[in-house]
Amino acid sequence: MRTLIDLVSWSVATYGDQPALIARRGLRNDIWSHSRLWRAANNAARYLREDRGLAPSDRVIILSPNSPQLVACLFAGLLARIVLVPIDVGSRREFIASVAADTGAAALITDTDGQPSISGLEVIELKSMPFDGGGPDFQESPEADDIAEIVFTSGTTGAPKGVVLTHRNILANVQAVGEVIPPARGWRLLSLLPLSHMLEQTTGLFVALKQGATVVYPPSHSASAVVDALRRYRIVGMITVPGVLTELLRRIEREAQSRGKARAWARANRLAMHAPPGTRRWLFRRVHRQLGGELRVLICGGAALPVETAKAWEQMGVAVIEGYGATECAPVIASNGFDSQVYGTVGLGRCGVLMCGSRRKERFRSRVRMSRLGIGITSRPHVRRSRKTSGIGPEIAGAWIRRAGS
Repeated sequence: MRTLIDLVSWSVATYGDQPALIARRGLRNDIWSHSRLWRAANNAARYLREDRGLAPSDRVIILSPNSPQLVACLFAGLLARIVLVPIDVGSRREFIASVAADTGAAALITDTDGQPSISGLEVIELKSMPFDGGGPDFQESPEADDIAEIVFTSGTTGAPKGVVLTHRNILANVQAVGEVIPPARGWRLLSLLPLSHMLEQTTGLFVALKQGATVVYPPSHSASAVVDALRRYRIVGMITVPGVLTELLRRIEREAQSRGKARAWARANRLAMHAPPGTRRWLFRRVHRQLGGELRVLICGGAALPVETAKAWEQMGVAVIEGYGATECAPVIASNGFDSQVYGTVGLGRCGVLMCGSRRKERFRSRVRMSRLGIGITSRPHVRRSRKTSGIGPEIAGAWIRRAGS
């Protein structure tokens, strides 16, 4: 498996007509099998190259909410050797224009109504792309070192920067993350983060397809819609950020109080502190019924997860896997394991990551405070090609990385 197209081709051969993606459309479910996704990607690849005149290495901005159609479009671009530039659906016109200028974009694919026109940028409507229908497979495929995407960072530590990622970069991280997450065939994963973020792409899409999980796209991200999706689809896991987990926990606690169950809630928490996972789930069985009865794992990144929030979910019998990453690393650098969580840390280095301390006195500590340590990442396969090694110090990839302030 050398490219992301190899990954989806392998998933088709392995899982075929099993459901890969589900989206709620009004009162019905729009179910996409692995085979349907492959056919749609091939149809759309031909359309982009032959009907819209796009050429290999053309930069194409993609601006759309998560959906099976967006996933098919992503794979179509990869198949057609077009360089994808996914950006957040809430981006301002000025940012879109800046990205278009910086990347030399030839087109904008969008599913968002009312997008302003940008000079020199051809607009392609996602809904107009011919996903359904027959036709031969597209006859080209990318190479491992071809550029797959230019992904812009969130800008939390400065102005957003475009990061060039190859198929080899992303696939290396997919393989590393797949070693952390247990076999997920038959799992149903709820997608809450935008596919313009690498955490959702790598963990919530590529790893899910490789492991045979089904990704569910809810109609909205409101608390009520998330709870409805958890219950309706009997969700097993979701990839999310700390704010969502905290808000969902508060909703559960408020409901317990409003129903006069505050004392029972406190008692269950006291008993769960030293109980095994199965017993914890039994103690909170009413909560689990409200959440579909199958929720077992929460993968969290993007910011520091409060320790009390992680402990609260763990006490309900739901494993919390917290990690740390960067867009440049496609994105996972370190993470806790499914059966080995250490509160207040983001776990172990993954994918052969080499992290180097800039302070000599910190070099031999087994748990590293990121606020006090300069972290450097070597040019491993998952790191973007232009990334350079920084920092001086011994390899501490086997050490737990302690978050800032913990």
